[in-house]
Amino acid sequence: ADTTLGADAVPQLLLRLQEQRAAVRYFDLRFDGGALMRLTEGGVSFRSRVIGLPFGDQALCLPAATFRSLGGYDETAAHGEDHQLVRDARRAGLAIQPVGATITTSARKYRDKGWFRTTFMHLRLTLLQSLRAS
Repeated sequence: ADTTLGADAVPQLLLRLQEQRAAVRYFDLRFDGGALMRLTEGGVSFRSRVIGLPFGDQALCLPAATFRSLGGYDETAAHGEDHQLVRDARRAGLAIQPVGATITTSARKYRDKGWFRTTFMHLRLTLLQSLRAS
């Protein structure tokens, strides 16, 4: 598997799902790599917590009814359907909140394609999607 749950992931998620307020929740993301991946984790944390834009690889969690009310994922999108779902949720007034637990995912793409190339590709795509959405 590319992604594994931390020991506290399921209990924390269950606690969050019991909260009355509807929200899109996400896990903090860790990578199975070295120092450059720690830098990536910091960027992911900033993007998620400060900008309010977690990505699908952070295991977005929301009630099925909420997912449907937002229109679900855009199946026709070449990429970025997770970004659009989060933007739609924010526009609908839903909170974007961390679960308070960590998942660890593979850094294989960064190893295979190179850290700089992969990082800047993600930054470029995110910027382009943000410009299209505004």
